[in-house]
Formats: sequence, C-alpha cells, structure tokens
Amino acid sequence: MVAQHPGWDIWHGAYAYIETGYHASILQGFDATNCTAHNATYPCFLPNLFITRAHLTKLVVLAGNYPPYTPPDPCLTCFTDVPPSYWAYVYIETAYHAGIINGYPDHIFMPNNNIRRDEMAQIVYEGIIHRP
Repeated sequence: MVAQHPGWDIWHGAYAYIETGYHASILQGFDATNCTAHNATYPCFLPNLFITRAHLTKLVVLAGNYPPYTPPDPCLTCFTDVPPSYWAYVYIETAYHAGIINGYPDHIFMPNNNIRRDEMAQIVYEGIIHRP
C-alpha cells in the first residue's frame, strides 16, 4: 500500500489507485471549501463524486504526459464554451490538438457536464494511442 495522504479514506476500494495518481501528480484532492461543502474533513478526495468532461480530459493529458498546447491566438480556441480563462482551457486545447477529444457539433465541449461511460472510454482510448 502506498503512503497514506492525511484525511483520505484509506478504506475506500480505490485508495491505492487514488494515492498512486496523487503521487504521480495526476490526481489531486479538493480544497477546504469543497471538502466542507461535502461534509468532509480537509484534505479530501471525495471519490464517490461524478467527474466532468473537463476533469477527465485533464487527467488523460497529465497521465499521458502530453506537452501543454495553447493556441497562438486565443480567439482561435477550439470550443466556444471553453474560453482562455476557463481553468481547464490548456488541458482541453492540448487534448483537442493531440487528437484525444472532438467535442460536439457547433464547436462546443460542454466541459462541466458529467462524462458518460462511452465518452470516458473513447477519451481514455484516444489518450493511450496518441500518447507522445
């Protein structure tokens, strides 16, 4: 078992995976505000929460060690619903330019939507085959 991160539920079935991802700088816990909002003690990971499309994209980019991509002109962003000020902008742009994600018609990505299992499988697959 990996070294325990204080405040994380060591009895959760995915604890070893979470800790490994944390120590590889792929996963991170929530801040104190989010921990408190979910009645958890800081630091917390909240493993039973859903994951968004933006969060999964970030995880795949980090796990695949993709070099960050930022469009030379922020007006040329790939998705109209992911402005340069969005927290996952660079991860989403990186994934798009690496061929990992496509988004939806009309140039939208819906980054805050929970990810469906079929979408997750496609993004993980594309992240594996396009890995640098």
